[in-house]
Amino acid sequence: MYVSEIDKKPALKDFYKENMIANIHFNPTAEQSEAIRMDYFKQNILKEIQANKQTEKSFKLLDIGCSQDDFETESKDLEAFGLDIEDSNYYDSNHFKKVDLNNAKLPYDDETFNFIVAGEVLEHIKRPFEIIEEMGRILKPNGVLYISTPTPHCLTEIAKEIIGSKKVDVPNQHLNLFGRTHLIAYTEQQGMTLEKYYHYKFYLPLPGGNHIIVTSLYTPPLFGYQIIYKFRKN
Repeated sequence: MYVSEIDKKPALKDFYKENMIANIHFNPTAEQSEAIRMDYFKQNILKEIQANKQTEKSFKLLDIGCSQDDFETESKDLEAFGLDIEDSNYYDSNHFKKVDLNNAKLPYDDETFNFIVAGEVLEHIKRPFEIIEEMGRILKPNGVLYISTPTPHCLTEIAKEIIGSKKVDVPNQHLNLFGRTHLIAYTEQQGMTLEKYYHYKFYLPLPGGNHIIVTSLYTPPLFGYQIIYKFRKN
């Protein structure tokens, strides 16, 4: 059973309260527009590590797409690895693999990782559902998969479709947009259970190529340009 509301546990309650007031950015950098999403990943991973220290001595994380941050700073018990089509500024050669996800399987053994983060990745690749299968393969039992990806069902995407202004610059932009129901159903077919999801980030285009982005985990579904998912492997 899954819920789309904020955890009530004290460890994260203050964090979510702080982020209930949305951050508003005019023409933001990627780091600014994704700050709350990254904080959620890091805080939730830290909570998982604390909860499972009795049974696990160390934890491994795979950062697919190499998010704009360093996960290892969160815990001395966490070893993080990166995988991307481009070189990374965050991972050394022993912790990074350069891979084109359109042409290769994930180069790791079965049940290798406790955590996998795929932030804003699936919409950019030609075979996203095969990568979901691969993530399920390399995730340990009880491991956690975090996905964030745009949704076609937010107000701005619907409006672009209606007025015919939607453009796709292949391969630099989004090849796929996933409805929440379909992404959840396919991922759960791979032996994972959805624990929660959040609609996140309201995008407002402005004249002259400008835009405003409002970021909050409390974004109403119709306005949330992205959805953040947390799955756990059975």
